[in-house]
Amino acid sequence: MKGFDDCDFLRRSNIKIVIATYSLLQNRSAAAKVLEQFQFKCVIVDESHNLKEKNSQRCKLAMPLLKGAKRLVLLSGTPALARPVELWTQLHCLNADAFGSYSYFTKRYCNARRGRFGWDVSGLSNADELHEKLKSLMVRRLKADVLQELPPKQRSIVPVKIQVRLNQISLLSQSTH
Repeated sequence: MKGFDDCDFLRRSNIKIVIATYSLLQNRSAAAKVLEQFQFKCVIVDESHNLKEKNSQRCKLAMPLLKGAKRLVLLSGTPALARPVELWTQLHCLNADAFGSYSYFTKRYCNARRGRFGWDVSGLSNADELHEKLKSLMVRRLKADVLQELPPKQRSIVPVKIQVRLNQISLLSQSTH
């Protein structure tokens, strides 16, 4: 796909692979509307932690695509620490039956409590049970376990030359008075 409103790929009959960015998942994107028409055999989502907010436009447009795929792989290097609510959309797409509705999930695993402004679902409850269930879906690798596989850090100093034109500065200062 070339861009936000590019739908020319639809005319092709032999499409094998579609690569789309999260930025296309917006209501005003023609490409997002076209993607809804596909029945994908496999969907691979990189940086899947970007789907943590169930009410976002991105999630609302992505979830039907993910749930409709025969196979789904979600990838993220960002840890989900102590906020299970941020995992619900991904888990729901992977196996809705295992984790239940949003309401059930947040009451069971997010210590959901009525607050002054609605439900507070930022907590954690039944952590051992949740971790056990996650083992069937998630491969979790700790930094300490993979550190020896990572290349050494590289730090670079990149000098930047800043050029200032005096006539531009004087014009700016004159226009502000």
